[in-house]
Amino acid sequence: MSIWTRRTVVTSLRLQQRYGQKLTKGDEMPADADLPGLGLRLKQAREDAGLSQAQAAKLLGIHRPTISEMESEGRRVTAGELRNLALLYHVSIGWLLGEPTEADEDLKLAARRLGGLKKKDLETVMRVIDSFRRG
Repeated sequence: MSIWTRRTVVTSLRLQQRYGQKLTKGDEMPADADLPGLGLRLKQAREDAGLSQAQAAKLLGIHRPTISEMESEGRRVTAGELRNLALLYHVSIGWLLGEPTEADEDLKLAARRLGGLKKKDLETVMRVIDSFRRG
């Protein structure tokens, strides 16, 4: 199965779960289903960057409710906004779009998350990682 066929199947399954019906050839996709999961990834990236909605909005020069609407998928995100969000959150546009990430991108995301932990919590996580490597 090619990557494009797999993506189509996965997208169809996600839409089916989200909207409770199976889409078949010729059916129109719901208007807000252009990029399923984009809002969740935007929120995750913002939180991993250690920013509140208000802080992100101020840095981007937009209103806070706009960030909220993007994260709840209540409005479409323009290509320019997507680029600016990716730059601000230090993630790739591909990751925001839900494209498969390479191991390096996953490691960068893990490092950002670890960087936000308290020293004691980081030590605990490191002990857990060490236990995986030993066993």
